[in-house]
Amino acid sequence: MTTRSSLDIGDEFLLEGRIGKEFKFKEQAISRSSREKKHGLEFIDLSPATAHFLHRITGSEDMIK
Repeated sequence: MTTRSSLDIGDEFLLEGRIGKEFKFKEQAISRSSREKKHGLEFIDLSPATAHFLHRITGSEDMIK
């Protein structure tokens, strides 16, 4: 994620947004890496709907079952 806000590693926050016209999300996340306003995130208790959508658009699979 790229942001103008300053996030420290370990900061928890609510990430809310829209992808396209149909998909809206509101998820908790934690900052796991930070470099020049670019942040690596880990979702906390990702909702099944958001997980399904992200899998569809990335073609990825869960390694943890």
